[in-house]
Amino acid sequence: MKTTRAHCKQPACRAAIEISRTDLTMVVVEGAERCAVRGHHVPLLAQGASGITQEGMGELVAALTTLVGKEKLNGTSVRIALSSDFCVTRVVAGETEVVQREIRELRERSSHYLWLGAGPKALAESSRAIDAKQTQTWLTVANDHTLSSVVRAAKQAGLSVEFIEPSMLAMCRALGKTGRDKDGPVILIELIQRGVALGVSYRGQLLFDYRPGGIDSKEHIAEIVTRHRERIQRYCNRYFRFAT
Repeated sequence: MKTTRAHCKQPACRAAIEISRTDLTMVVVEGAERCAVRGHHVPLLAQGASGITQEGMGELVAALTTLVGKEKLNGTSVRIALSSDFCVTRVVAGETEVVQREIRELRERSSHYLWLGAGPKALAESSRAIDAKQTQTWLTVANDHTLSSVVRAAKQAGLSVEFIEPSMLAMCRALGKTGRDKDGPVILIELIQRGVALGVSYRGQLLFDYRPGGIDSKEHIAEIVTRHRERIQRYCNRYFRFAT
């Protein structure tokens, strides 16, 4: 008896993009069980110190359009991660009433994050219950103009934006998937234009987002982590008693 094998149609490509002030990175995943993964990295030269300028917008559209054409991604839904140059996430945990009060104060202070650029700020908030009395809440702040520019650039390049999130949260989720932060919190280090962003991930969730001062901090990463480790530990002990 002659046997024939059915050929399954490969699922559509999935794409993810990270945007920072200095570069754009795209990762394309094709296939299901045996995935083919391709990456592209494009330097960005015209991004402003506190936001995406008109010239930077043109550069971003051009870079995205080139990659979309190269990968035949026109019409594809993408997920976008913004580096810590463009956004900041505050995490508060504890008794629900206390958390709500602190988050309310953070919302009110969000307009003072001048390094994110002038103009209105966009806020995204997410909460989860730790137990009957305690809550953990994440509040992300970004410049509204930056977000609208990124969405507009993607649309002009032929992409549909599924969602936008901070790179730090994406890294935490990746750690959670691998299980590397299952038994205890892990320190994350992100190099950004303004220096270094430090994060703490525990079971796939961000506990702490911290920006040590000094734009030359990326040359002294080991010293910075050592110097600030006790402070990070005290912060985690205070707010995140549920994490070892």
